[in-house]
Amino acid sequence: ESIGGYAFQGLTKITDISLPEGIKSIGESAFEGCYSLSTISLPTGLKEIGEKAFMSCFDLFQIDIPSSVEVIGRSAFLGCESITNLFIPDSVNEIGDSAFALCYSLKNIKLPTALKTLESFSFDGCEDLEYVVLPYGLETINPYAFHDCKSLRAVPLPTSLRKIEIGAFEGCSGLERFSFPSGITVISNAALKDCTNVKSIAIPAGVTKVLSEAAAGCTSLTDVYYYGSEESWEKVKLSQTDDSNQLLLNANINFMEPLYIMVQPEDIVSPAGKEAVFHVKASGTNLEYQWGYSLDSGATWYVLDGAINNTLVIDVLENSDGVLFRCFVSDASGFGFFSRIAVLNV
Repeated sequence: ESIGGYAFQGLTKITDISLPEGIKSIGESAFEGCYSLSTISLPTGLKEIGEKAFMSCFDLFQIDIPSSVEVIGRSAFLGCESITNLFIPDSVNEIGDSAFALCYSLKNIKLPTALKTLESFSFDGCEDLEYVVLPYGLETINPYAFHDCKSLRAVPLPTSLRKIEIGAFEGCSGLERFSFPSGITVISNAALKDCTNVKSIAIPAGVTKVLSEAAAGCTSLTDVYYYGSEESWEKVKLSQTDDSNQLLLNANINFMEPLYIMVQPEDIVSPAGKEAVFHVKASGTNLEYQWGYSLDSGATWYVLDGAINNTLVIDVLENSDGVLFRCFVSDASGFGFFSRIAVLNV
């Protein structure tokens, strides 16, 4: 019921593999160093992809992870530099550190809804990564998770997030703005270090400390949007232990009314022919709303034209089952947050 550890390690002439049904796990380094392996078909009942299972499979460009998989081990796909797109099913609840590091060609990734922690170095060095969907429910981004993701343009962070650890977005030189979600209380060391194109940063009222080099090297930074009082900001400034955050402290400080999503959209069960009503309630200054939908379990999102109110009403069709909806709520600063994802079941 398993592919043993090191079973095919270093077999450099293998180009494609189809694993038989009944396989439940792929062992450590099972296909590590199979440089010529370009495609592999995984069985539908697979539960675990082990540590380093496909590490350094340089030519691997297509792999469909079955919806039965629950665990992706440490460094499982490290160095798979030909993979461009990867869909991780919602069955996955554990992804080890460095799982997708040095996947240079990876452009898009959607992480599973059950994931609570994004481990260290998860996407380290993924130079072409442009778009990431992080689940509502994610609580921690561990050190250097997106280190040197130079093509990353925006990272919508869920309001469930509580910790962004050291160097999490260091070297993400493509980012132009960054918003720390409301649950963050400490901005960690080097969190945005060398994000040289970041022009504005939003900081929630709950932040009490900005640690060393948090925004060092952010040479394009001009504006900080702070969602607390002037008195609270003075306390943040006094928490500094060195002068490594002068670029942050010397930016224009804009004091904002806190932005909160107080009521999240709920899942709906409805027969075809009826109307489904999704609702979000938020507080903030000059709020704007934009609803979106996904037809492929969140891998791709589309804007709903004209859906710019806090309530969304849609006609339920026979083919609407499983469609996902979410709302992006932003304020006068242009920053904002996505709501939780709601499912329409027909």
